[in-house]
Amino acid sequence: GTNPSGDLNIATGNGNAANVRIRLLNANGSRIVVGAPEPLQNSQSTALSEGAATLVYAAQYVATGQATAGAATASVQYTIAYQ
Repeated sequence: GTNPSGDLNIATGNGNAANVRIRLLNANGSRIVVGAPEPLQNSQSTALSEGAATLVYAAQYVATGQATAGAATASVQYTIAYQ
């Protein structure tokens, strides 16, 4: 899930880290604001080459307090708009 910051919440429970979120980044390192209206997400377009494109993303941990060790897993759904 997401939260108002636009970062991804991680799974909770035994064995998982605490006070951590995951931030998605475009290939150039700029932040993607997950869950924001499309014009405010900062998603970047990718050119097609011979009918194909490679989408490159990165992720970083964001501490929301004193982080504790453990797994930090999250998921996100996205839509590809082809024009």
